[in-house]
Amino acid sequence: MKTKVSLVPKVCLVVFVLLSMYSISARVYVPRGNFPDRLAGNITYVNVTVHVLDFNGNKFRLDILNPQLIVTTFSYGNVSISKRGIDFVANLTGYGVYNVSVKYCDVLVYNRPTNVTSGELILRVNITSITVGVYTSDSPPLPLTNYSGYFTVGNCKVSFSWDKPTVYLPFGTFDYYLIFTGLTTEVPVNGTFTVTRSSSRLERVLPVISQVTLLFKTLNGLSPLGLNATVNVLYKGKILGNLSLLRSDKLVINQPPLDTLKLEAKYGSKKILEQDVKVDAQQRNVEVVLPIYANVVVKVTSIDYEPLYSQDLSFTLVTPFNEVIQVAPSREGTFIINYGFRQDFGRYILKIKSSILNDVFSYEFAINSQQVDIQTNFRNSYLYVAPKGASMLPANMSITVLYQGGGGPVVIKYLKTSSPAPTVNELLGFLPSNGIFTATVEYSGYKWTYNFDGIVQGKMNLLVPVFDVQLNAQDLDGKPLYGCVANLTVGHLSYIQQISSGQALFRYIPQDSAQLKIKCQGLEVASIQLLPRQVEKGSINVTARVKTFTVKVHGWFDKALPGANVTITVVSGRNSFVSSTVTDAAGTGVLRNIPIPLGSNITIIVSYEGLVFKKNVYEGEPNIDIFLDVFLDIGFLRLGLYQTVSIAVFLASSLAIGFFVFRRLSHIMTLKSMFEEAEYFEEEGEEEGLLQKFKEMFKKKKEKEEEEREEFDLFG
Repeated sequence: MKTKVSLVPKVCLVVFVLLSMYSISARVYVPRGNFPDRLAGNITYVNVTVHVLDFNGNKFRLDILNPQLIVTTFSYGNVSISKRGIDFVANLTGYGVYNVSVKYCDVLVYNRPTNVTSGELILRVNITSITVGVYTSDSPPLPLTNYSGYFTVGNCKVSFSWDKPTVYLPFGTFDYYLIFTGLTTEVPVNGTFTVTRSSSRLERVLPVISQVTLLFKTLNGLSPLGLNATVNVLYKGKILGNLSLLRSDKLVINQPPLDTLKLEAKYGSKKILEQDVKVDAQQRNVEVVLPIYANVVVKVTSIDYEPLYSQDLSFTLVTPFNEVIQVAPSREGTFIINYGFRQDFGRYILKIKSSILNDVFSYEFAINSQQVDIQTNFRNSYLYVAPKGASMLPANMSITVLYQGGGGPVVIKYLKTSSPAPTVNELLGFLPSNGIFTATVEYSGYKWTYNFDGIVQGKMNLLVPVFDVQLNAQDLDGKPLYGCVANLTVGHLSYIQQISSGQALFRYIPQDSAQLKIKCQGLEVASIQLLPRQVEKGSINVTARVKTFTVKVHGWFDKALPGANVTITVVSGRNSFVSSTVTDAAGTGVLRNIPIPLGSNITIIVSYEGLVFKKNVYEGEPNIDIFLDVFLDIGFLRLGLYQTVSIAVFLASSLAIGFFVFRRLSHIMTLKSMFEEAEYFEEEGEEEGLLQKFKEMFKKKKEKEEEEREEFDLFG
């Protein structure tokens, strides 16, 4: 069954809707098509999808707006329907005009009759997005972060923050609260803000700047970087920033308030600086001068202004804050105090320890500039050792230098000569010029001690009383002695030297009483006692009991006998000496360098071809004449007078006997020959002639025997 409807009410309804659409801000878009409706008696129910948009027709951002804060109410007569959200479906009792109101946090943002003509309804409400911006007082202003706040809207607080600065606000004037929580301080701000259709931002400039930089300097304008100090910057009792100067020399305070800050610097637990720092927007760098000097050059010198540098010295610095710092001066005697506090904070103490002296020397000083000079009483010292009367120092001589410090004697130098040396010039290092020292020199049981009350001109001079002693020795003839041995005894020391050309040199003789002995060929020929002053004199003249003997050997008629063996024997007590020589062509034999101790027996033995002559002589005999019975000396035959005569007689007798025998044999041979001839003549018959021949032969033989007898008588 169809219901018949008049056209007049419909026309009036259309006019009313058009006027309403013209006078209100909400727009209703009626899509074309069939409407979903459901009839239940005389009531038609429709589902309408409602979209609530902001004033500019934009959808609300759900990350900014809580949809539950928006409540939309449809009223028709005594019937009302309320929905929360911005996109929802409303089940209405039909199409038509409804009194629609929208509240945001109980603030009315939409209220007007709205004609619902389709299944979708769009409501543009008086809400707009507002972005809150907070800025510094820089020029130009810089945006800040770390702020938060809220707007009081109706019965709720619409919050915002630096990371979510945009909120949705209804039109109208609202209170807000903003707090800036910076890196160094908090700045709270209260205010009101009016939202209109043209509003989009709330910008607020706070009394802070982006940053201020505190630049720290020393009194000499250098960086204090590396100083073991801390700096705190406070504002109203709260620390805005802190800095360790070990790591940086500037402190950047971000977002400080435009106000006066308090700065405190501490070195350890000692406050070294306290001052106010004014933060000014026009001055971003503030220089802060600390009461210290950077890179303080400390020069340490000796009493002679020589750089105090030695491996034997260690240096310790004690600061006014009782810090103990090990320092090491360079070869120029300088070291650097990285940061030195001026005199207001106290004095420094430089302690110098000598590893040789085992003692510590302290010097106080104050720092009032970048350069500090410390003159100590140290002096670079040398040990100079020389012989008093010798050309060289002996080997195996030990030298010990002692420092007489408060803790007892300390050996600061010990050395021993390994070989003879002209002098010893040894560096002792830096020693206190007013120190007390003792030096000892030891050599072969002798010990000499030297005491020094301070070191003059940096040299410790030691003259060792050892001497070179020159021995000049001659024999009894006044000629230089040679081939003998001199023995010089000093204490338990014994020095032995060979005498050559009448001289012997004894080296390194300690100044003491001595005994000199000279032996030649094992016999003692000189012995004298020497006083210390004679040793110091360095020269000794000695005449030794040594002599040269000249022996002349000759035969009859003063004929020289060359080649005779001459032997001298010297007997002194249980000792003896034998020396031999051979006579020359002149029959002279020289026995040189013959030791003749007092009380000795001197014997000369001459032997010549079996002839031996022995004679005792005395030291005063200049020349010794020896006669030997040599009469005949021909080639290999040498005979005395008696031997010569005896041999001559023997030879004459032998000759006579031989001649006599020869004659007898000759007679016999003659007779034999005669008998043989007689036999011959007998055979030949010449008997008369034979007798005559016998007579002639006997006559000749008789004459010859008489001649021989005369000759024999002559020899007899």
